[in-house]
Amino acid sequence: DWTANTVTKAISGLTASTTYWFNVLVKDQAGIKVAYTTGSQATTGPATISSAVLSSDNTYMDITFSEGVYNTNGSSGALETADFSLLYTQNGDDVTAMAISSVKKNDNSTEGSASALAGGETVIRVFLSQTAGPSSGTGTVNISAQTNSIYNAVGVATLNTQNSGTKTLTDQSLIKANDPGFESYDGSTGDSTTNWEEIGTSLDTSIIASSAIKHSGNQSVEINTPATSYASRSIKSKKFSVTVGSNYTVSGWFYVDSTGGATITNFDFRMRLEWLDSGDAPLSVSGSTTGWNIAGFNTWERVLKTTQTAPVGAVTARVYIDYKEDGSDNNKAYIDDLRVTKE
Repeated sequence: DWTANTVTKAISGLTASTTYWFNVLVKDQAGIKVAYTTGSQATTGPATISSAVLSSDNTYMDITFSEGVYNTNGSSGALETADFSLLYTQNGDDVTAMAISSVKKNDNSTEGSASALAGGETVIRVFLSQTAGPSSGTGTVNISAQTNSIYNAVGVATLNTQNSGTKTLTDQSLIKANDPGFESYDGSTGDSTTNWEEIGTSLDTSIIASSAIKHSGNQSVEINTPATSYASRSIKSKKFSVTVGSNYTVSGWFYVDSTGGATITNFDFRMRLEWLDSGDAPLSVSGSTTGWNIAGFNTWERVLKTTQTAPVGAVTARVYIDYKEDGSDNNKAYIDDLRVTKE
């Protein structure tokens, strides 16, 4: 193309993130041709996801792009929820489903207070809604770019293979620091290193750590030679902070072996919350004083107890678990993976 006075030339059909080499020939009126020095130019690639961080309370994920992003190919438009897709895998988590509720600027951790996107941001705060829960720390979430939905300033679309990577939800249990799985428990009476206090009689032999039968991890707590009184075989967790008027739910995994015979209804548990004031003095114990049974022998069963409300004056609380039998069969009980969540 020897069009006179040509100073620019549009080249189409190029591939993003690719270097092309160009050479320009010029010709004067006498027909003399001269070649300029060969030069190179790299085409612009799409914006990529460089990092993603899930908040500790699982309510949002901050996704960082390699450059400012828009939801049109004309260097304008703020990203929307439809520009992303979310994959949630429950893995037995108490959260049964998750969804993207909004996308905003990363200037506030509260969804209603975070600013709206304008377009061109590099960090997008993706707020998440949950069904059921709170999380028990096993579910995973992965957020991906939708096809032809997210663009950089020159209109190149982010590939739908770009994603946050799989992020595991954080366990929201309030006693997760208090050895809820009894991994450091050794069953010693008055052991100051344990997060659990044994209450009753013959504690060094009747309430011990067990590595033989456990729901997860390396061990559980075993209660053997049960008595006919709840007061003889009890454990309490270390205290955790509570808020007056807030609701708390306790759950855990329970197991009774069949070696002593009898029927499962002969063996009763209680799982309650003991409320303490600012001086650690007990205020009250909430939860049913009537015991309950699990469904059968030799199998782990998760028990979720009725939500309890922190009373006036409560500053901390402890999980309080009792075990007894109606006869003298001596069936062993095992407890593991306790959780307390604020509703």
